Amino acid sequence: MNIDQIFKTIGDFIRDFILGIRIHFEAVEFLKKHQVWRGFWKYKWVSSILMVVGILVGLVMFSILAGWISSLVRVQNAAQLGANIKSMAGEILEEGKGFFYLGSLKYVVLLLSEVLIFHVIRRTLEILTDEPQDGSFKTFWEAQVRMFQIVIRSWVLELILTIFISVIIGIIGFKFLKPILIFGIQAFFIGFTFIDNYNERYGVSIKESVIITKDYAGLATVVGMVTYALMMIPIIGVFIGPIIGAVAAALAMHQLNAKPKEVALT
Repeated sequence: MNIDQIFKTIGDFIRDFILGIRIHFEAVEFLKKHQVWRGFWKYKWVSSILMVVGILVGLVMFSILAGWISSLVRVQNAAQLGANIKSMAGEILEEGKGFFYLGSLKYVVLLLSEVLIFHVIRRTLEILTDEPQDGSFKTFWEAQVRMFQIVIRSWVLELILTIFISVIIGIIGFKFLKPILIFGIQAFFIGFTFIDNYNERYGVSIKESVIITKDYAGLATVVGMVTYALMMIPIIGVFIGPIIGAVAAALAMHQLNAKPKEVALT
């Protein structure tokens, strides 16, 4: 890659990054106007899936709660109680930070949110194109399987790149860049999951979707950054983040190109 190509790549990234910022304001207005979450419960299979998800999340929360109660029961005085509570609070913060830093929890959330992302992107495209989108369980299941493949791929690549950056930073210094670069990588892969959901609606393979998303890396990074930040809001973040991320990705890709395959061929 020569110097001209490097500058072009940087310019394209900045252009798409700015587009991504603007598109999120449009996404909020789009949500206010069209309320694309409506109709989510009309799928007969949604309640069954959410019941399973609810049971799994409930079991995890129960095990955590049981551990907290067990720790509190063992106290012998008020001072020890205060120390235990402080210790648990620290553990919660550290575990939460570690989960997001390593990429584990956010990918689990995205995987479990596929049913919501699937619906939001489907409804957004119906509004944008005025054409019906398949919302059958078969289509959703194919999307869910693909999301699993994307999540595993992204998690592995993120881990490899994180290790690579850590080694390079350890050699050359500039430690202040490490969290910034790692966050950027995580944001890109989160954004990729939403853009891939859009691409999938047009029959684009994962391989083609990777190529397309690389061409719009700035957009993917912004979508990922905003979604990532929203997901960290307690309780409601895991719902708001995927909804806004899905709408923003669909709006941006629709504006950039009506059919993703056309981009892959240009």
